[in-house]
Amino acid sequence: MQACSGAAVMGSLQHPFAPKALCFLRKGPINVFYELLVCFRCLTNKYSEGLPGKRYYGCNEHVDELETLCQIMALAAFHLDEKKWGVNVQPLSGSPANFEVYTAILNLHDRLMGLDLPHGGHLSYGFMTPKRQVSGTSIYFESMPYRLDESTGLVDYDMLEKTATLFRPKLIIAGASAYPPDFDYPHMRKKVDGVRGVWNKRDLLSCNSNLSSILFTNLTIGLREITIQIVVNGIMLRAMIPPAESSHSNFLEEGDRIRKWENGFDKLSTLRNLEVLYLDDNSFNNSILSSLNTLSSLKNLSLSQNKLNGIVDIQDLSNLKNLKSLSMDGTNLDSSILQSIEQLTSLEFLSLDSCMLEGTFHYQDLYNWKNLKHLSMGGTNLNISILQGIGRLTSLESLSLQYCNLEGTLPDQALKGQIFSSNFKLTQLKSLQLDGNHFHGKIPDSLYNASDLKGLYLSDNQLSGKIPGWLGNLTRLVELVMPNNHLEGPIPTEFCQLEYLEVLNLAGNSISDIPSCFSPSSLKQVHLSRNMIQGELQDSFRNSSSMVTLDLGYNRINGSIPNWIGRLFYLTYLILNNNNLQGRVPIQLCHFDRLRLIDLSHNNLFGDIPHCLMIALHDRDFAVPAPSYYESEMNRTTSFFMGKEETIEFRTKTISYVYHGKILTKMSGIDLSCNKLTGGIPSQIGNLSMIHTLNLSHNNLTGSIPSTFSNLKEIESLDLSYNNLSGVIPHQLAELYTLEVFSVAYNNLSGRTLGLVAQFSTFNASSYEGNPLLCGLPLPKSCDPTESPTLLPTNSSDIGKENDFMDMDIFYISFTVTYAIVLLTIVVVLLINPYWRRTWFYVVETWMTSFYYFIVDHLPKCHYI
Repeated sequence: MQACSGAAVMGSLQHPFAPKALCFLRKGPINVFYELLVCFRCLTNKYSEGLPGKRYYGCNEHVDELETLCQIMALAAFHLDEKKWGVNVQPLSGSPANFEVYTAILNLHDRLMGLDLPHGGHLSYGFMTPKRQVSGTSIYFESMPYRLDESTGLVDYDMLEKTATLFRPKLIIAGASAYPPDFDYPHMRKKVDGVRGVWNKRDLLSCNSNLSSILFTNLTIGLREITIQIVVNGIMLRAMIPPAESSHSNFLEEGDRIRKWENGFDKLSTLRNLEVLYLDDNSFNNSILSSLNTLSSLKNLSLSQNKLNGIVDIQDLSNLKNLKSLSMDGTNLDSSILQSIEQLTSLEFLSLDSCMLEGTFHYQDLYNWKNLKHLSMGGTNLNISILQGIGRLTSLESLSLQYCNLEGTLPDQALKGQIFSSNFKLTQLKSLQLDGNHFHGKIPDSLYNASDLKGLYLSDNQLSGKIPGWLGNLTRLVELVMPNNHLEGPIPTEFCQLEYLEVLNLAGNSISDIPSCFSPSSLKQVHLSRNMIQGELQDSFRNSSSMVTLDLGYNRINGSIPNWIGRLFYLTYLILNNNNLQGRVPIQLCHFDRLRLIDLSHNNLFGDIPHCLMIALHDRDFAVPAPSYYESEMNRTTSFFMGKEETIEFRTKTISYVYHGKILTKMSGIDLSCNKLTGGIPSQIGNLSMIHTLNLSHNNLTGSIPSTFSNLKEIESLDLSYNNLSGVIPHQLAELYTLEVFSVAYNNLSGRTLGLVAQFSTFNASSYEGNPLLCGLPLPKSCDPTESPTLLPTNSSDIGKENDFMDMDIFYISFTVTYAIVLLTIVVVLLINPYWRRTWFYVVETWMTSFYYFIVDHLPKCHYI
């Protein structure tokens, strides 16, 4: 089970159960700057203990507001009704914390002892009056207090021993709530050892950073692993007690705070059975190596991200003969470390990622690592000659040399037949990672001998030529990742034999075709974007019912989207943008309840948008819980290969982003832009309340904007531009407070814009332009003729000019020029053509005669009147 608490468990050696994770928070005067950074947060302050508005101590008004806000955010994050759900954002404090520890190591009605509440103890230690049990601890467990000697004000250890002998508790708590944290731990340990079968638990809520005293409790001797590290605003202890009868190991780690351990590693050196030690992310220098050299029982050691640098004395690690796993990532050690490590003949796992390793490197230094199974040296500046030494590591199962600036061809003649040649000896290899180097040439045929290969990673190199067909004979292959090279030609038909293949990533090459028989049922991720694939998809991937990601964007695929896509029940990411696809948006997409990203943009799709088109409204089905620190580290020593993190390119907010990791699982969107879609926008799209981006631009959509779009509470980018939409913009859209990009430009919309309210005050006129009948801010056209349509104040002399229908100066000039041109044209025509000239004079004479007789006939009448 997992428990997070304000206490650490001091356990007996025989007990088979213990919490996996314990968190302790600061509960005393803060007197160290580092403690101030870590622990001085309002929600870890002991005076903030309790619920908002119901705290024992006053002066917590601002804390109440903050905690209430956190509760609201937590409810919103999990979409819970506040009327049905309560939330506690302080699970690591007070009675609930200690109770989590008790339930982890005690059974119902087991006995425990703690400092009496009136003498400075805590209510969670158990408290009862003669008539009732006040504490919840006293209800579920049998509790007995120990007290102070009132004459001295100190713990009465003699009485504690007598009471414990009679009461026979299973747990004794060494801690207090309102008592100075200066327990005599050696004395208490001595007394407790005299009582058979008793556990000693120290309450670290009041530890006052005296971590060295942990060594006087059962904790250090009885635990298999201990870790002390900074977690958000507190300190976390994860512990696992083995069922064995002897101590196996301790697991120690603390982020840049373990330097305050008063006794250094003098006490640590007494742990003769220590097997697992993690000290990552601290500031230790080379002197720690000599201290660790006495721990001959060590099997797993990690010193990553410390200040180790320079030359290492070869004797500093000479006694660690049982060491099987060593991690020193992110240090500045030079190549002399390899000579020291050479003596560790039992080593099975070695990680030197991102190390400098300066100095002369001799590949002979690797010859003694006969048992080495996993080697990782990514991010170091290695010479390709290292492959000569690695070629002798016949037990190697996992090799990672990513981004090491290695150059040359595969194979390279300089390697003298040791690796990537006909004498390839790494036949046990299961994972090969050579990403991000400068290898060129063809994929070496010698890899054919690695018949157990499960993961092959050659991305971001300069490999060329065709993909060899013999890769299809590596029938155990699970992940094939070779994007961003210069590979060409079709995918070999031999790939149809890869029945265990789960990941195929050949993006960014020049692949031309996919065999129709290629349809492994185990296939989960396909990344073939930015290639030269052409023709129809036919039956490729037809039987890949486990498919999660299908990315074929930026190719030359034509025809319609095949109907078999409806068989991909687990499809989550569908990327088919920038192809020549035709036909309708397949109705089969409505059958999926896991889709999160749909990108069919830049194709020739036509017809209506399916009313049933949807994406998943949650991500709980896809989220993979992160492993604990211990699990993630230990898996490195046992896993044959480590899967690459999936990445998806998706356009949102007018920019193409690459999403990966947990962010990818949170992203959702639909992009149908740049097609020939017609009809109206289905109102049902407004029910996709968790969608982040919706792009329907550059189509022939008609009708109005659905008012249901106001339900898109998570929308960040909404683009409906370049369509034939009409009607008014629904005023309900003003409720979309998360919008960052909004455009309805170049439609036939009318009425008022949404104005400069809420989130829409951040959008300018370009979001609405191209709609002649739209008015209101931020457009220059006012809906009220009495209002000035200008948005910004201008000089009074310019107002009239800017508000005129046209510039009058330009009008006068153009009129004069036009009049002169017309008159000159008539004169030229009459001079050139005599017939037109006679006709012109005849017409003029007729007009003049008619006008003359009109005057003669009507003038006397006017005079008479």
